[in-house]
Amino acid sequence: MEKDDLRKMKRWPIIKEFGIKKIHMIPMEDGSVLEYGTPSGEEVALLELLGLLVQEMLLIRTLVSKSGLWKLFTVSLETLSVLRLIAATEGPLKVMSGIRKAVSASFESVLVLERKLAEEARKGVAVKIRRVKVTRRLMQPLAAGITMATFFKEWVDSKTKEMRKEKQALPATA
Repeated sequence: MEKDDLRKMKRWPIIKEFGIKKIHMIPMEDGSVLEYGTPSGEEVALLELLGLLVQEMLLIRTLVSKSGLWKLFTVSLETLSVLRLIAATEGPLKVMSGIRKAVSASFESVLVLERKLAEEARKGVAVKIRRVKVTRRLMQPLAAGITMATFFKEWVDSKTKEMRKEKQALPATA
């Protein structure tokens, strides 16, 4: 479907909010249609890459050696580059949305890593899970705060837009 076709759909606000770039419709045997949407492929790939970088950062063994610090520095630069690309895919007007997606992807990767390490610990493998747990505890309020700030900003933007439309609709009094 073309973008102009998407704007005519009743679900356009949801499509716009979640950055859906492609909509797939699959006819079912009972006559209904299964419909789902996906964001752009590059956005998905960038969010997955960000998650992997966050996991790699958390798994750096020694932060006190020169090699450990160098590895942390290079992974941090790579992470910043990916964050920049995520913000660029969102566009200049939706930077907060890109930040929210990046924080969500990072938080999800921390949860996945924590589960994986906990499973290894149950199997008797010696793992250091403390750093991952501390990161998760620190990221929870950060993710919640950024999500609330993003939704608040979007709400303020929508109200501002409504006020401008109302102001333009008023007859000019002279």
